[in-house]
Amino acid sequence: MTGELEKLDRILRRAEAAQLMGVAVATVDSWVQRGRLERPIQLGVNAVGWRLSTLEAFIAKAQRAPYVRNGRGRRHRNASLPEANNSVQPAELEHAAG
Repeated sequence: MTGELEKLDRILRRAEAAQLMGVAVATVDSWVQRGRLERPIQLGVNAVGWRLSTLEAFIAKAQRAPYVRNGRGRRHRNASLPEANNSVQPAELEHAAG
């Protein structure tokens, strides 16, 4: 019986999903609103959750995504923009500063 339970694709609620991914619940909500993370399954009137397999696939995709630069010049992984090339050339910096 224990082997059968381990094979189940369990549902994780918002707090569990955030903990699994190492982010705040608000970040998970933001990712859903921006379409980066798929919408959760409606479990009840006030309850939602994601299948563990869905979150594991999201994490795997995010780990494979290349680094890109955000508007502040910080490097981060962006699973939703894998083809983005936001590198700024030195000549562009001089033109923007002048």
